[in-house]
Amino acid sequence: MAWPAIMLLQNIIAALFAIYARRIARGYKNATLPFNIITYGVIALSGSIYGIYHGLQSISIDQFHNLLGIFISAGICFAVTNILSYIFFEYVDAGIATILSTLNIITAVILSTLVIHEGLTAKQIIGALVIICAIQIIVSTSVSRYRHQRL
Repeated sequence: MAWPAIMLLQNIIAALFAIYARRIARGYKNATLPFNIITYGVIALSGSIYGIYHGLQSISIDQFHNLLGIFISAGICFAVTNILSYIFFEYVDAGIATILSTLNIITAVILSTLVIHEGLTAKQIIGALVIICAIQIIVSTSVSRYRHQRL
């Protein structure tokens, strides 16, 4: 499967996740822990199936031990991010929350430039600025609940 198709599939699944997370967050205010346990269970199960399918013998135990700290740090960051995202969905519409979550990408670009020296070209920086401006316009636009429902 070509990478654009994979990216499109990931975007569709992420949008569905945002919609369902918002629906659950609005209906069940104290469901953060069960929601995340189920989410991580599905991730662990699918990762295990993928690992079994592609062969666990290709895993280097020495390399795994060398990178264990990074794996644990990444896992903690992933867990905290998803827990905070779910709590965020309790208070903000799914559309706005998803738009604001694009700031995660911008933060990742900035941090990747500073930490691992992978930056953007001038054209990419201009595109990122356009996206930031568009996000600001969308988020700062206030619409009454009546007008929102009519739209």
